[in-house]
Amino acid sequence: MRRYSYLFNPLLVRHMWLWGALVGLILATIFFRPSASIASSSGLRLPFVGGPFTITNGPNEGLHTGRSMEAIDFSLGANYNVNAAAGGVVIWAKTDSGCNTSQAPNYGFGNLVVIKHGSIYTYYAHLSEILVSEGQGVDITTVIGREGGTGCAEGAHLHFEARTGIIESNPVITGSALSIRDLTGITWNTSAGCPWNGIGTPPSVACGSANGPSLISTYLQVEVGIYDVTVKYPDVTVVPGPFNPLHTRRDLAVQVFNGSNVRVYNSTISVNYDRNRNIFIGTADLGSSFSSGTHIVSMKLNNTLGKQVPGIVTITQGTTVVLPRMTLKPGDIDNNNQINALTDYNILMGCFSDLLPPKNCDVNRKLGSDLNDDGSVNQFDYNIFLRAISFSEGN
Repeated sequence: MRRYSYLFNPLLVRHMWLWGALVGLILATIFFRPSASIASSSGLRLPFVGGPFTITNGPNEGLHTGRSMEAIDFSLGANYNVNAAAGGVVIWAKTDSGCNTSQAPNYGFGNLVVIKHGSIYTYYAHLSEILVSEGQGVDITTVIGREGGTGCAEGAHLHFEARTGIIESNPVITGSALSIRDLTGITWNTSAGCPWNGIGTPPSVACGSANGPSLISTYLQVEVGIYDVTVKYPDVTVVPGPFNPLHTRRDLAVQVFNGSNVRVYNSTISVNYDRNRNIFIGTADLGSSFSSGTHIVSMKLNNTLGKQVPGIVTITQGTTVVLPRMTLKPGDIDNNNQINALTDYNILMGCFSDLLPPKNCDVNRKLGSDLNDDGSVNQFDYNIFLRAISFSEGN
């Protein structure tokens, strides 16, 4: 069912310069630099804190499905916290205490979590318990489970691997292995022939050790929605959005200013769509030397107006500050940080294809004009734009 009522018919106004001139008086402007592109690659880190911990197998050992020849087994200690290796979205979180049974969903992996990081997927197997759910957005501070010995496991350990090209509905036995042997913190026992090349007899001693990254840093946890009203005739219902966007991983520009109005942090972080809550979430790592105090925080996604977090944000070194959920207004199609009834509107109408083919549209223009991120530029996007230009709040 369509969520947006037909406020206007754009085919009647496509060539009406008067409409553009009148609405051109309505501008929503904010001083903030545009963010980067929607998708970005992200490096992985070891999925645990502290160490050193023993590498008991791998790579090329401890295999369960034969799909991944780069899996590594870590001995962290029973029920030790396992973190996400990077920001992403949980696509698989299934319990399975069986071992190599055809009915078991995880085929020997035991309790298994799979997280999507763009085109990379990470696997966390044999967990004693799973602490996340499918569709949940996570970041490096999220404890996704605890080390265990479920499934086909000889004692408690964490089986960790990464793959690409999987089938998301069946990630256990699909995909191609991605090497994780060079992740920061891993030290191989080269004198014992590690990492093993898969030829001959595998090493009989521990293959190495691993030190997980320190989380003794200062973090800002952000939650971002892109619009907050859907029109369902005859009522208006306020909900977070967007709904099931095509691009579940985006870049968010974050700036932090101290009490002297000096910018002390300026970076772009990845945020991931949490379909359970209809928002994008992510974490900005301000570093271990970030100075405590009162700050102003601003953020911006592509094709939205940048916005300042309400009030003054007190940030204490070495802690995690959870920012209030922000709703960013879409419609800044040309990414100049203002919604302009002439330029942005003309780009939108050039890509409009509800009834007729678009007149003037390329990949970037379509991406910016598809305000509800459903793959089409149509009446829904048009209505979102009209609401944004009428009620946008910039600062």
